[in-house]
Amino acid sequence: MSNDLNIFEEASRFGLTFEHKGTIGVDDLWDLPLASLDSIYRSLKASVKQSEEGLLNTRSSKDKETELKISVVTRVFEVKQRELTEKKLAAEKREKKQKLMAALERKQDSELESKTPAEIQTMIDEL
Repeated sequence: MSNDLNIFEEASRFGLTFEHKGTIGVDDLWDLPLASLDSIYRSLKASVKQSEEGLLNTRSSKDKETELKISVVTRVFEVKQRELTEKKLAAEKREKKQKLMAALERKQDSELESKTPAEIQTMIDEL
């Protein structure tokens, strides 16, 4: 977790911006769908690959900034993907619970229907 804080601290200190339908900030990444984050990631990776193709193996501050951007986009993507998975699992669990509750209610109704009129009258009288 501290590594995540470091990359976001660095990102905020450097005022990182990303190209996506114009210029957006780090906080705007959280509002993007996974496909857009993937697109930004691919673009950043392409620029890294392009800078590595030169004969000089010197790293510029631009390369370091790009690597930081890649780290930030990757982290945002991972968190959003995990949240979507958790949300999907919670919805599936909620749906299964509703089905089980409905089945239980049907069983209870069925059990009640199998009682004799005298047993039902006794139950009514107890209320």
